[in-house]
Amino acid sequence: MTLLVNERKFTAHSLDTDRALTLVGHFCEPDPVYPRGRVNSIYFDTLHLATFKEKIEGDTTKRKYRLRWYDVPGDHPGAELTAFLEIKYRYGSARDKIRKTLPVRKDWITTCPLHDPDIVRLLYEHATEMEDNIPLNLYPAVCISYDRHRFICRRTGITVCVDSDIRADRVSPELFPETPPFSLNTVLCEFKGPGFPDLPWAGSLYHAGFRIRSFSKYGECIHQIKHAGAPTVIRMSI
Repeated sequence: MTLLVNERKFTAHSLDTDRALTLVGHFCEPDPVYPRGRVNSIYFDTLHLATFKEKIEGDTTKRKYRLRWYDVPGDHPGAELTAFLEIKYRYGSARDKIRKTLPVRKDWITTCPLHDPDIVRLLYEHATEMEDNIPLNLYPAVCISYDRHRFICRRTGITVCVDSDIRADRVSPELFPETPPFSLNTVLCEFKGPGFPDLPWAGSLYHAGFRIRSFSKYGECIHQIKHAGAPTVIRMSI
């Protein structure tokens, strides 16, 4: 496993995306290796949504299972790209994850319907190579994609990400029949670092309309599917 990382998340309405990028760019430098990219993840859950229920019931220890890949500009549709089978853990405010690298065809992973049995087959073919047991009753629930701008804070050196244009591009027809693709009206500013990340300019985020939230892209997408597009009631703090 990697070193435990703590996360602090601030959210605002997606209309504030440009303001967020301007503000973060004032205090941070673009990441020298991965300054921007499109992130895509297929999240797995049980038919009874056990992973989602862990979140809404406030369990201290939670796990998420996902298959993640990143858009690579210029690749032709038949190209092979690197995907990551991941188990992400949460222990209170701390995060950890383990991942397995595997090659997939771009034209398949970016277009296949979530009821394609090859997705589940891919999951369990590699499950035995992970350092933790993966439940035997997982299914693809939703594919979420978003733009990520990654920065390094000048004052603290920790990673700061701005995630925007968050979309549920594909939704499982078995778990959520007749649910079309949709977007979240949220922009997320996330601080990631060892220990408890220092927030030297949190006041500037607050005045720009951001509020601290316990926010999960997967959890929010499933909530809106189950509640006809209604967002989660926000409990904010600063």
